[in-house]
Amino acid sequence: RNELGLNTEQMMLLQKTYDGFVRSGASLSNADKVIFRKISKELSEPIEDIFIEYMDAASNAGLESEKKFQSTMGDMTKYGDPMSFEQF
Repeated sequence: RNELGLNTEQMMLLQKTYDGFVRSGASLSNADKVIFRKISKELSEPIEDIFIEYMDAASNAGLESEKKFQSTMGDMTKYGDPMSFEQF
């Protein structure tokens, strides 16, 4: 680099360009590049897709909780209205 006769600004641009290639995996072995591409692909999944998957999972968990609650409340009705305090 020093032999290129670049000024300070050009050296900075060259260094930033080089660093960008390294961050993009240019200095990795071929095996590591395959792993790097796989990880990069997973990280590039749109946040909306991740949010939708999370909300679907939460909704399904909520439905299971609601079913358990309803079955428990249904079992309690044989003792009267579980929401009525008049019986106490």
